Amino acid sequence: YELQPSSTVFELKEIRTERSLEPIPVLKQLAALDRETVSRYEFILYAMDRGSPSQTGSATIVINIADVNDNYPKFNRTAYSANVSESAALGQTVLCVLATDPDEGVHGLVRYGIKNVPGGKSTREFVISTASGCISVARPLDYETQKQFVFTVIATDGGSSKNSAEAEVVINVLDVNDFQPEVSISAVKQGVLEGNRTGDVAVAMVTVIDKDTGPGGEVTCEVEPTDKFRLEKSTENLYKLLLTAILDRETTSTQWSKVCCRDHGTPSLSSCKDHSFKVIDINDEAPQFEKTLYLATVVENTQRLPSDVVRVRAIDRDEGPLNNQVTYSIGQESEEYFYIENRTGVIKVWRAIDRETHASFVILVTATDPAGLRDTARGERLRAGCQRQCADCDGRQLEVSENCSVGTLVGRIEAADPDSGEFGRIRFTLLPDPQSSAWSDFRVDSQSGSIRTNQLLDRERQQDYQLRIRVVDNPNGGSLQQNSVTATVTVRVLDINDNTPEIRFPRPGNRTFRVSWREAASQPVLQVLAVDLDEADNGKLRFQLVGDSNKELFDIDPDNGKI
Repeated sequence: YELQPSSTVFELKEIRTERSLEPIPVLKQLAALDRETVSRYEFILYAMDRGSPSQTGSATIVINIADVNDNYPKFNRTAYSANVSESAALGQTVLCVLATDPDEGVHGLVRYGIKNVPGGKSTREFVISTASGCISVARPLDYETQKQFVFTVIATDGGSSKNSAEAEVVINVLDVNDFQPEVSISAVKQGVLEGNRTGDVAVAMVTVIDKDTGPGGEVTCEVEPTDKFRLEKSTENLYKLLLTAILDRETTSTQWSKVCCRDHGTPSLSSCKDHSFKVIDINDEAPQFEKTLYLATVVENTQRLPSDVVRVRAIDRDEGPLNNQVTYSIGQESEEYFYIENRTGVIKVWRAIDRETHASFVILVTATDPAGLRDTARGERLRAGCQRQCADCDGRQLEVSENCSVGTLVGRIEAADPDSGEFGRIRFTLLPDPQSSAWSDFRVDSQSGSIRTNQLLDRERQQDYQLRIRVVDNPNGGSLQQNSVTATVTVRVLDINDNTPEIRFPRPGNRTFRVSWREAASQPVLQVLAVDLDEADNGKLRFQLVGDSNKELFDIDPDNGKI
């Protein structure tokens, strides 16, 4: 036998046995086989007889090398690295690793995984495809939390006896501008005194932190309003908030500022923080009377003593209870008949006044605060009595205050007759008015001609009266022996402050008003409607917001009630 071609791996042996006279060809393996080097051998076996001539036969021998799992997977790199944005979407592929195994079939089939090393380098932020070796994002990434991930990937082949290989993966997380600057303000002072001072005042410390890096972590800060505040940089992330303006508590009791910081990233992100502090009051405001002149009327010879005359009121815009506490006083020249309650401002008459002795008074009132700042006002035309008399009253006007007691003397008609005896005696009569019953509000004394009130008068009901008074001589004689004359007298009812202001809007059931948050400051949004039936100063209204809860947001015009 003969084997062609020759081989160093296999050799042909002829074996003879006792039972066989002819040799038996046996193919023996001389060296180790490696399927990954040579997976198939092909030979031709020749058989030759010993005849002459010799005859030859042949057969083809094919040897296929069966694979065993004797190779390890091998990565095409020893280490892998890649960059990924922290804003990468879940499932986004970062990189792919590649390992090969020269074994055949299942022995050469490679599967990938991430090696989990307890206490070592591993990750849950990424996953790897077991088939393709592609690594993708499994969880949201945050550059500020972790900038780099280092872990090991493993490639494993198949078969009953598995072989594996490892490679290191480094993934760098790239920062994006995803953090707004964080602004915090710590107060240095809870309050600042109003008024003049020297230099700027540090009212707060401003800390700003931006967790981004690069331009996204670089921050610029500004403060509003710029005419009252400025920022002074102390360190990289620390500023002083300085007050530069002179404050007036009576204008603004709480001062607000806003600090805004923006980073230099693309797009730029910003955030703002408000800060406020209380403006501390100093006693720099003098009391101010609501009116410089107060008018009032006093009933002469009144038995109700002491009796209120008028209340004066001064407002001190300083903050209480010390700086705005007002005390009232009057001059010594007025104390003979009057005194004032030093806390309430109520002027009272404490002694009966005779109008014929004192027809009017002028009282000087002083309002003083604890610092000695003061203001003055006058109480004038404090008439003693409810009437003003005149002598020759025909065509003249008399005045009497409303609400005077029944029987108050309004005036007197004076008449004379040059005749003597009964012919010179005269009698006064109030003539009825056929068109109105108002004349009955008065009566006339038939002997003296005195005009007095017959009931309480109300100026708001009727202000002017036309009274016709007839004067007749020889009252006991017949009509043919009498002479007469008629006088017309106008009586004007003077106002006293006897009516309470009436608010007509808002009212219960109609007191809700809506205003847009976009309304500009100082824009009127509502007007309070109120009336007072009294006249002149008695009917002049002054509006004021009561309570402190909304004074920072709303104000009211004291003259017209516009909010």
